[in-house]
Amino acid sequence: MHTKATRSRHRIPTCLYCALVSMVLMVGCTGHQSPERVTMRLYDGLYDGLLGYRSSSDKVIELITNDTVSINVESFNGDVIIRGDERRENAIVRISRQALHGYGRLDESKESLEQIDYSIALRPGELGDHVIDIRTWTEHPEDHYQRAHIEIDAPALDKVDVRTSNGKVLITNSRGGVQAHTSYGDIRMMTPWPLVQDVVLVNKEGDIDFRVRGESDAMIDAETIGGMVRQRCEWGSWRMIDSRNGEDRLVAQLNEGRHDVLLRTVEGDIRVSIVPDPTNVGTMIIDP
Repeated sequence: MHTKATRSRHRIPTCLYCALVSMVLMVGCTGHQSPERVTMRLYDGLYDGLLGYRSSSDKVIELITNDTVSINVESFNGDVIIRGDERRENAIVRISRQALHGYGRLDESKESLEQIDYSIALRPGELGDHVIDIRTWTEHPEDHYQRAHIEIDAPALDKVDVRTSNGKVLITNSRGGVQAHTSYGDIRMMTPWPLVQDVVLVNKEGDIDFRVRGESDAMIDAETIGGMVRQRCEWGSWRMIDSRNGEDRLVAQLNEGRHDVLLRTVEGDIRVSIVPDPTNVGTMIIDP
């Protein structure tokens, strides 16, 4: 299946941030009115209106999956948001395009949206499940001005592999292994399911939040250049096992340590949280 499509996220200017915070305080916490979704919708509108950017959205695509789904995403630029919800029967994919050429180039921004393209494919997995493959690309010579944002709501999530840049990666309720690589946007992985496979989260100029329950078995190796590593363990057996541990490095074993967790970023903070309810957070995470 081939289609076309985006939206974009950036570090929020102070004037916009203050306005958004006040509006989000009046919003509920779940579904399509969650603080995360409402904040970013409001931000997109304000950002586009004040800075003159043009954006466009494509239709919502439903994929008949019925059961466990693995997801592979390779995007040239943009946010990737993936949520597992076992109450769902099928997967929903939303992709939107955005061009950010700036003042004086509004017509170029609008016209360049047609040069952003993507493909969505659903194929059978090795164990009778389904795999969703998503690719985005552009033919525009100034691709750094463009974004292809991806949002996926799926049934039970197994393996998730995401590679993007200039965008955040949010992965919620995964059951299997996770790999996520991005730049200039935060990575957040949080799940109430115990780890059963390895996790790799790599970033540049963005934070990393890793949040799991205390039944997990993990050997955690976290390091940042130009930031801090902070940790909180409220549940499970927790051992610090490296004499080099400090404000920018953490090597620790959770329970038996059977699965490797590698966390790396540059010019960003890393927060490791082992808590009873890992997904119970707001739009912003300040403490582990």
